[in-house]
Parts: sequence; C-alpha cells; structure tokens
Amino acid sequence: MAFTDFSCVYYDDGDKLGKLLAYAALIPYVLILFHASAFYCRRDIHEAVIFAGLVLNEGVARALKHLLAHPRPPATCAKLDLHGRNIAGVPGIPRA
Repeated sequence: MAFTDFSCVYYDDGDKLGKLLAYAALIPYVLILFHASAFYCRRDIHEAVIFAGLVLNEGVARALKHLLAHPRPPATCAKLDLHGRNIAGVPGIPRA
C-alpha cells in the first residue's frame, strides 16, 4: 500500500488507476480553495454561494460519516493492516 504525498489516500503500489483515483479524491478540496480565492478576488456573490455550498456539502458528508460509522470490509482491513482495531469505514474516524 502506498499513499499520496499531499494527503493520506491509500492505493496499491503500481496501480496507476488507483493512484489517479487517489489524486481525484482531492478534487473537492481544490474546488473549495478555487472558489474561496475567486470570491476573495472578485467579491462576487455567485462565487460566495458556490463556496458556501461546497463547504456545507463537505460538512454534511463528514457529519454523516461520523453518524453512520459503518465498519470496514475485512479485505480492506487486511490490506491496511488494521486487524483487531475497531475502525469505522472512513479513514481517520475511530468508532466510539
């Protein structure tokens, strides 16, 4: 298993599609930064609404991840070497 340098998105070593998808998972953060900087530069209400929608969407997604906290599939736990740890299906969110 390898992970991107910018974040902690895991993919199999040598898997070109996995690496591409790992970097594609960062697109929402790039969009948030783009619209925040566009609003800062232009002071356009359209950009502010898009930025607010993206941030709200990210917040709802994180809240649902914490609320649902589905367990990881056993095959994924084996790949990530998480045997015996009580980890939710989303990286970085331990189960309470």
